[in-house]
Amino acid sequence: MKRLGLILLFCSPLVLSAQDDNDNGDFKPRRIPFTIGVDGGIASITTPKALKTNFNSVGDYTLSFDFGITPHLSASLQGRYAALQVRTQMVNKADSLIDQVRFETATTMNLISQGVALNYLNWTGKYTFMSYGLGFGNTLGRYTRFRRDFKGNPDDSKFSTRYIEPRIALTYFFEDFFAMNVRLSYSHVFGYFSPDKVGLDKGVISYESNDLNAEIGYFTVALGFTYSFKRVD
Repeated sequence: MKRLGLILLFCSPLVLSAQDDNDNGDFKPRRIPFTIGVDGGIASITTPKALKTNFNSVGDYTLSFDFGITPHLSASLQGRYAALQVRTQMVNKADSLIDQVRFETATTMNLISQGVALNYLNWTGKYTFMSYGLGFGNTLGRYTRFRRDFKGNPDDSKFSTRYIEPRIALTYFFEDFFAMNVRLSYSHVFGYFSPDKVGLDKGVISYESNDLNAEIGYFTVALGFTYSFKRVD
């Protein structure tokens, strides 16, 4: 949460600039035909409890291609990468050779997504707009442990599922073609967290079933930049 607060503090000048832009008088909303955008931030995991307690976000990044339909409506193609990491874990108690042993490992869960989004744009000034969007698509998840298991084999597994993501963003054009934006979104991944992949299913740490086996959800605050192939003046 501290990291999310630092991102919001860093983005506060953007919000203040957008407020100043609202005083520019009358303006006409414009359609921007094509925009390329990138953003990155930190996720805050909400569910399940076992994932929230034992993993931290190490990055959530999005590449988007936005197509303006009207001044107030756009559609996007999006690619996204989110990484969650745990370094200390409990191994499975069922293994009598390593019962109740705590060890260091670098375990990650990577979520790679591709999808589309529909966005409503509310122009609040000559150079600023708020966008409200809904994205959905496919997600490929992968658990990776950067050490081999006790039989000498890499511990690696994959799963495929879908996601849905409501989002809100503030965009401010600081030059004719370039803009900054701040995004707040909630991602719901319909794939279930697999605690056995990180030794939590029968480990020393005890969880209720719903806290272990639940669909994955997380909030993200991100800062991004866009380039528009049409002069905004």
